[in-house]
Amino acid sequence: MDNLEDTLTEDSKTHLIVCRICNGDIKRNISVKEMMLGTNHIFTYSECAKCGCLQIADFPRDISRYYPSDYYSYKLAPKGLIKRLRRGLRRRLILSIPKSFERLIRFISKKDPLFHIYRNLGISLNSNVLDVGAGAGTHVLEMREAGITNAMGLDPFLPSDQLWKGKLLVKQAILDQFDGSFDLITFHHSLEHMVEQIKVLARAKQLLKPGGIILVRIPTVSSEAFERYQEHWFQIDAPRHYYLHSHQSIKLTAAEAGLSVTSLWCDSAPMQFILSEQYKNGIPLHDSRSFIKNNSEMFSKNQLKNFAQLTSELNKLLRGDQICVVMEAQ
Repeated sequence: MDNLEDTLTEDSKTHLIVCRICNGDIKRNISVKEMMLGTNHIFTYSECAKCGCLQIADFPRDISRYYPSDYYSYKLAPKGLIKRLRRGLRRRLILSIPKSFERLIRFISKKDPLFHIYRNLGISLNSNVLDVGAGAGTHVLEMREAGITNAMGLDPFLPSDQLWKGKLLVKQAILDQFDGSFDLITFHHSLEHMVEQIKVLARAKQLLKPGGIILVRIPTVSSEAFERYQEHWFQIDAPRHYYLHSHQSIKLTAAEAGLSVTSLWCDSAPMQFILSEQYKNGIPLHDSRSFIKNNSEMFSKNQLKNFAQLTSELNKLLRGDQICVVMEAQ
């Protein structure tokens, strides 16, 4: 473990004076360790007393050191061909089966809730979809294999454009450098990594077709998990996550970008408790003792069952630690 003074960089010692989202007063500051890689570097996060947003006090001068070459979103590793064909067919059915087969749709959607969300948002096989912060394009490839042939991704941190079978899958660019017209623009756990969120959302609004929508999926501090675990809540993910929004602060952010939130719901998983318990006990994500490495020993079957039940209950109460937010132009 690094010496504590070595980990307290000049950046992490600073505190915010006012909230970047609403200019409200800062209620408190908390110190959060980097726990994905296990460096134990400490970063200060400031919580707004007005809108509730938790935000990193100072953006790291070199964030690249916290995104290793094997960072999960930058690996395009599709499953075996037969499994992909089976999944692609199931997802195509979710998107295209007539409403008269609603019971069948609900049954097959259990394994693909995200594609059920797309269906409910009116996305069809002919829709134009842009995934912002797509990494190497794993989800874009899933959409294409489900029949959404006009799906593509965008990510500024790729070394170059990502191709799949000779066709562009993900463009290496920032949103300001990109043109197009889309029925749906998605931010699947990417917005929290972005510094200029209002600017990004405002540009996304410009790229929407009339009636188009934006889907943002992010962690939220308006949750039982954050209140229970505080600085050990695994979704803070210091320093990679710059903003951990409350329900209120994401609505304010959308409004500043000229968007209105038309729907918000939770899609949290039991990992909100599993990994937070692990972090509380000082075990980094990629440690050999981690649940993702050795899930048979850390928690009992009864504990895991209780985590799953609690997660389901909290999602219904809008108290889960992840939210799906639908935005439309005002």
